[in-house]
Amino acid sequence: MAIHFDRLDVGGAGNLAEVLEVSPDCVKILDLSGHIRSINTAGCRFLAQSSKALEGRPWLDFLPEHVRKAAWDAVVGAARGATLRLSTPCQTPGGTRHCDLTVSPLRDPGGAVVAILAITRDVTDLVQGRLAAEQSARDMARQSAALRAAGLVAKLGAWEIDYARAEIFWSDEIWTLLGLTPRKLALDDAAAVFTGDNREQLRAAMLACRSTGEPFALDLPVARADQSIFWVRIFGEKDVAADVLRGAVQDITAQRSAEAELVAARDAAQAASAAQSAFLANVSHEIRTPLHGILGMAQVMETEVPTALQRERLTVIRQSGETLMALLNDILDLSKIEAGRLELRDREFDLAAAIGAACAPFRYLAAERDLGLDVVLDATAIGRWRGDELRLRQVVGNLVSNAVKFTQAGEISVTAWATDESLHVAVSDTGPGIFPGEIDKLFDKFSQGRAASMVSKGTGLGLAISRELAQLMGGDITVESVLGRGSTFEIRVPFKRSMLDPATLPAEPRLEPAEPVEPLRVLAAEDNPTNQLILRSMLAPLGAQLRVVGDGVEAVQAFQAEAFDVILMDIQMPMLNGVDATKKIRAWEIEHGRNPTPIIALSANVMAHQVEAYLLAGIDDVVEKPIDLARLYRALEVAGERAI
Repeated sequence: MAIHFDRLDVGGAGNLAEVLEVSPDCVKILDLSGHIRSINTAGCRFLAQSSKALEGRPWLDFLPEHVRKAAWDAVVGAARGATLRLSTPCQTPGGTRHCDLTVSPLRDPGGAVVAILAITRDVTDLVQGRLAAEQSARDMARQSAALRAAGLVAKLGAWEIDYARAEIFWSDEIWTLLGLTPRKLALDDAAAVFTGDNREQLRAAMLACRSTGEPFALDLPVARADQSIFWVRIFGEKDVAADVLRGAVQDITAQRSAEAELVAARDAAQAASAAQSAFLANVSHEIRTPLHGILGMAQVMETEVPTALQRERLTVIRQSGETLMALLNDILDLSKIEAGRLELRDREFDLAAAIGAACAPFRYLAAERDLGLDVVLDATAIGRWRGDELRLRQVVGNLVSNAVKFTQAGEISVTAWATDESLHVAVSDTGPGIFPGEIDKLFDKFSQGRAASMVSKGTGLGLAISRELAQLMGGDITVESVLGRGSTFEIRVPFKRSMLDPATLPAEPRLEPAEPVEPLRVLAAEDNPTNQLILRSMLAPLGAQLRVVGDGVEAVQAFQAEAFDVILMDIQMPMLNGVDATKKIRAWEIEHGRNPTPIIALSANVMAHQVEAYLLAGIDDVVEKPIDLARLYRALEVAGERAI
């Protein structure tokens, strides 16, 4: 049947062919049996076929199987004068598209249905937009629920102030935190839950944020509706595009309570540590006093040309005292390390002299046991270095002491070498070795390797302290051992080469006192009678004119009454301690135009900060107790040169 387009009723829209051609939709004219009789250019493009290839084919062939029955019913309905619409996905050469189908009758001027108009509109973008919007809404709902749940767990709420609209928003979590019923808020209500200075502090922060754009964070106490107090952290920032502040409020009461508990625990720990340190310091002082008597008198008697038997007995006394002194120092060092108060001294020193001094106390015992004790310095290590010589000597000495104690036959060797980054010192022995399973425990406090413990006993502190000291100096200690053949302990420390000219360095101390042109006039302030006797004995070979006083007050009075070449000043004394006595002496010298008299402190308290305090008070030198006789003579020699 021929269809005459110019006879069809298109609602006064003009020629049907022109209407079809300008439509962006896929528009088809079907006969009453559903075959395509005409299709516009957009339709050909949609189906990717020419109009010639499409005309005469059933329209249903181009629809999905599941929608064909509904589409045929629409064709039948349109033939009877009805208009039907349905939506369906359609397969096109470009992929699956979402389509709306409209099927309606076309009538001739007499009103008879002579053809069917089928319009396919591609609504893929609309459908995808709607689906995306629905998914976004679901995501937002989930996020909102998650945020509410997180807010409840974290006790966190959100707030916003819109100054242009004079509106305040508080999330449900804030109302819950405050124990209030939600209600409409005025601008003045923003800080109403705070009182006094806290309210003004928050208002000032909000005003600054609003004017400068700088965000703020405040921790403030808040009163709930039941007047109970809790702490909140308030965050706020300005919207860059509007006169709006927004932020969050978090309940930090539990956090502040935990912090307060931590502070209390820290204070208690610090108090306990301070009490322990004070106790150890007092015990140390009390032990050092009799030790000073033992070691001091032993040194004095060794200078008095004793017989061979007397020298042997004096050596036993001195070595026993030095062992007790070493044990005391180990305990004090451990306490300082655990409290984080052990201080290192960065000084220039000669490595050969340092290692020699570390080995010297053990040569007698090694010789008694017929053990060789050799020191070998590689060319890379010979010379002067910068670091904590005393701590290096302590570590090396501890390792040598262990080697001598635990080696029954053979030899101990101490070797030193340097790399680009570190100084290395190794102590090797031919002792019993260490069980492999025990090596990791060697550096634990109060622990010894099993092979060693069968031979000798000790506190088990030495290696633990030695490793702690090496690590404090930036290095470490490693160990290699073969059971039955011996062990090697290697110290590595990042010491640097000294840049000083050795010719400019002071001479090594000597035991024999230098003969001064005239006897030194020495004022000694010492409250302990034993220590007074030791000082008299130590200074007797000098022929010094010695005056001894018992406290700081007497020292100041004696100094003002007589002239002295040098002052030996104990630190802990009754009435007036050595530091304050020094300050008074220095002030008197300035007032009377006197040159400063050399003052040498004699003290067992020689931590770096303590020595610094002595020097700041005007003390010139510090000699540690128990006094080493050679060290004292050297200090007096330097002081005597200044006094000339």
